[in-house]
Amino acid sequence: MAGSWHPIQLLRDGIGAVPLIFLGIALATRYIPVFQRKFYVDDESIQYPMAKHETVTSLHLLLLSLVAPSLMVLSWSWVRGFSPLQAVYSLNALFLALSWTMAITDVTKIVVGRLRPDFLDRCKPFENNGTWTCMGDADLVRNGRVSFPSGHSSLTFSGWFFAALFIWGTLAASSWRRSPLVQSVLALFLVPPALVAISRTTDYRHHWQDVTVGSLLGISVSYLWYRSVFGRPTAPYSAVPLADHRSGASSSAGSVDSRIIAMGRPLPASPLPAGPVGAPFLAHEQLAKQAALRDVV
Repeated sequence: MAGSWHPIQLLRDGIGAVPLIFLGIALATRYIPVFQRKFYVDDESIQYPMAKHETVTSLHLLLLSLVAPSLMVLSWSWVRGFSPLQAVYSLNALFLALSWTMAITDVTKIVVGRLRPDFLDRCKPFENNGTWTCMGDADLVRNGRVSFPSGHSSLTFSGWFFAALFIWGTLAASSWRRSPLVQSVLALFLVPPALVAISRTTDYRHHWQDVTVGSLLGISVSYLWYRSVFGRPTAPYSAVPLADHRSGASSSAGSVDSRIIAMGRPLPASPLPAGPVGAPFLAHEQLAKQAALRDVV
């Protein structure tokens, strides 16, 4: 039975479990040696001072990338009248995007081993027989070797871009979706992550290439998971929350279809494509029509 509260069903559908797996992968990279990229003390790109206080701390990152988008998804789910189970599945889609973004970012960091702009200040290099050795704190030096890509940028863009897609997608059958006001407000969702990305360069924590690639990574992963779970965001009935295929929604299908057709609205030819984790990622066609009907009446 798809989309139920049964623990086995939730586990099979990847609710909580899959995001935790990829979160574990990301955390495991903390204990894997970073590629030891060679450096030169006359390299001006890594001679910047290390800021003692970051503009966006780890706590700020948690609030901006996880808490804020989660509250937006849950709040909008309530506004749109989604059931608690549907809200849980929608929230899990956000967690999938964030956990995958974090895992890809952290694995790339240790493989590339790019030096941060403030690396030499962390390293405190000492020359011994023509060889430069870092004499600084080992943890600071290791952290100075994981500049590419920017985790702050990738995570904040992933969370906020997903929230914007989620809200925009639920307005697929509504005239509000074409409103310049709505489009402008949703475009503003990219401002907070952009400011976070900029702060990483002004704090000399990242090069501009790090934040650019990190931002694009977050947007790409977020879009791919949204597309996998909800279908195309431009589809007439996109962003329908995950639902139980055995729910009684189909019992009133005829009346719903006829009422939508009578209003001149198109009906989808088939349900949205299934996602990779299981049947619950197939949006329920009849619930999509009912959601559309609420917008046009």
